[in-house]
Amino acid sequence: MTSNYTQQLKLLKNDFLKKYSGQSKIQEILPNDPVSNLITDNFHLSQLHQFVKNNPIYYKSLQMKINDISCTVYEGNLDRYWLSSIENTSSKAPFSPTWLLSAYIISQIAKKLGYLEIVDIGSGDGRIAYCAEMNNLKSISIEIDSQLSQLQNSITSKTNSTLTIMNNDATKCDFRQLELRHPLFCIGGLSQMGGNYLGTEILQQLSQSKKSFKKFGFLFPGTNSKKYPSDPLGSGGWGTLIGKFELNISTEVTLPTMWTFHEIDDTPYFFVSKNE
Repeated sequence: MTSNYTQQLKLLKNDFLKKYSGQSKIQEILPNDPVSNLITDNFHLSQLHQFVKNNPIYYKSLQMKINDISCTVYEGNLDRYWLSSIENTSSKAPFSPTWLLSAYIISQIAKKLGYLEIVDIGSGDGRIAYCAEMNNLKSISIEIDSQLSQLQNSITSKTNSTLTIMNNDATKCDFRQLELRHPLFCIGGLSQMGGNYLGTEILQQLSQSKKSFKKFGFLFPGTNSKKYPSDPLGSGGWGTLIGKFELNISTEVTLPTMWTFHEIDDTPYFFVSKNE
């Protein structure tokens, strides 16, 4: 099932790249009707459109047929939020989100793997947590940048979302207070762009709370781009950390993100687990 999702999304992206002639800095593609092997729930599809329509990052939309699928293309600019996200001295990576359809697929895989909660760390505009809530997972969004947290609050209030939004430094959170049973911690940044620091700090905290966290997992966004330092143990930059904490890779999926929009290779995401 996962390969069907990713293949359909890859075909959509590749055909869009051939046809798109706009000048916007970011683009979001959403089908107008349910599509097999991508998104089949009409209500979920409507909620994804509502997320974009109520997100001030996007300022324009147009209709296109992409890979024989009728789609709405939303155009936007995240410069304002990108700059804000790097002004905070504690922030380790700028805001550059995954595609919304990719976030939706991530939440579906998390549910299939048996996770009960999503804790989205460095959550940006909260799209992964938003999609997780749609798939009946308890959703907690942690974002250190106050402007991005305010953006999330605005979107959730307009879309009737009930996800928990925390404007906080995730490395200083006491996760035991969140009453988590089987959480997936999503790291919002490449290993080479602050993700390794976040992952290490949180894993160390969880290792000291074994009575509260018997079973948990992480989602790591990786890269194979030569412009970033490679990890001697691979896994898109996460191999050393995965080995150090004795984690197991349960699933790897490659999905489009905004930072790989013009690149041939998309972002590999690693679902890794820890069973105590």
